[in-house]
Amino acid sequence: MYLSLSFYIGSVKVLILRFVFLFIFSFCFVSNVFSEGRAVKQILKIEDLLPENKKWTISTGMHLSQRYSESSHSRMYSYENEDGENIPFSYFYKKKKTANSISGFTSIQYGLTSRLSPFISVGGSYDEIVSKVNEKEKVEYKHSLNIFTAGLNYQFNHVQPFVVLMSSYSKHDDFHSPSIGLISSWIYDPIVLSITSNYRYNYYSGNKPSQYSSDNLMIGASMAFAINPDVTLKWGVKNKFILTKNDRAKSYLKGPEVNLGLAMNINEITTLSTGVDFGVSNNNYYGYKINFSFNI
Repeated sequence: MYLSLSFYIGSVKVLILRFVFLFIFSFCFVSNVFSEGRAVKQILKIEDLLPENKKWTISTGMHLSQRYSESSHSRMYSYENEDGENIPFSYFYKKKKTANSISGFTSIQYGLTSRLSPFISVGGSYDEIVSKVNEKEKVEYKHSLNIFTAGLNYQFNHVQPFVVLMSSYSKHDDFHSPSIGLISSWIYDPIVLSITSNYRYNYYSGNKPSQYSSDNLMIGASMAFAINPDVTLKWGVKNKFILTKNDRAKSYLKGPEVNLGLAMNINEITTLSTGVDFGVSNNNYYGYKINFSFNI
């Protein structure tokens, strides 16, 4: 039996207040509980992106989000009367769609060498989609619990900028998705500047037309500021560029977002990160995420 996500449905203002409250609560809670100034590793170190040689990193997290879209459509049709006349008519309708989602993942990464780290992850999501056509409401529930990903992370050098190559392959009942990306970081203690790029090719094998595929390029920029050796504030922007020829006319911009968050060393092996995401430029998206990483 599906659990309702009705608690997550609300107006845009209510959602903003919820996400801001969650972000402030997370910051205040972890700051008060864990701000003892312990001598643990600095989260600013770029090596934190990869586990140490012959060590493991286990990560798990949860993401809550809502997307809203509204569109108007006009359809033309004709009626032929008994005299053979074709009389045109127009039908207008307005469509609203709200998608509430809760998703989670667990991943394991191993430091094969000081620079090379293979990883695997499994994830899933549960979605509630509310559609309104001319104020007639329809509710759908979807879930997927079998998204598998395997990949490699490789650090190129030990001088600035620190560059990490990421490659992965994801599989689901409805799609296959290889990707490759780079994270380039410049460290100016207590500030880290990063540029991220990721190319992803999606091949759909489920309900999509036969051999349907799409590809996109994600580019983002971020800055992290260390309040102290254990707490780091982060903010950034990112955007997707549609590269598929058939979809290119729609828009090169696909989901531009602004991100605010924090990361914290809870103890010598545990790191917490949390934050909120806001869509911009007609992207009606809001999200909250929380992740834990364990270095063992």
